[in-house]
Order: sequence, then structure tokens, then C-alpha cells
Amino acid sequence: MKIKELDKKLQELQEELYEDNFNVRVGEEKDYAKLKYERRKIAQIKTIIKEKGDENKGRETKGKKGKKTELKVRRKKDKLSKKKKNAKSKKAKKKKSKK
Repeated sequence: MKIKELDKKLQELQEELYEDNFNVRVGEEKDYAKLKYERRKIAQIKTIIKEKGDENKGRETKGKKGKKTELKVRRKKDKLSKKKKNAKSKKAKKKKSKK
């Protein structure tokens, strides 16, 4: 599907979600599973649109001085693990100093 078609489908699903959400809130319907399904479909379509947009743009962006630079992908996992290691060692030091 092209991005325009996906945008159209996204808009239709958002309108459906709005109407169904309203009906559930008012009490006309009690189909919560349908709301969940529609939210999931909207998220999937947004992801596809974003991925297709990234393919067209590439992974480049303009830096501070207008030069194109490659985006750096950082792993949050690595950062968190270092922070956790330091936090554990500080806690361990506090416990040892209290004894």
C-alpha cells in the first residue's frame, strides 16, 4: 500500500474508534475488544507509515552547521545496565559501611 492509502485507512480507523469509544462511554455498546482491536490497527498503520517515511528519507539529518550527518542509534539497554551497576555498587558500599 502507498502512504496516501495508509493515511486514508488511518483516518477511517480513527473515526471508527472515536464513534465506538463514544458509544461505549454513553452505554450503547459494551464491546471493549473492538476498541482494543482498532487501537492496535491504528498503531500498526502508524508504524508502517513511519517505516516507509524513513526509507524515503534515509538515516541522515542536518547537523548544527547544516551538514548532513548520520543519525547515531544508541542502545538504552547499555546505558541502563551501566547505571544499574553503579547504583548496585553504591548500595552495596552503604550496606558495608553501616555494618
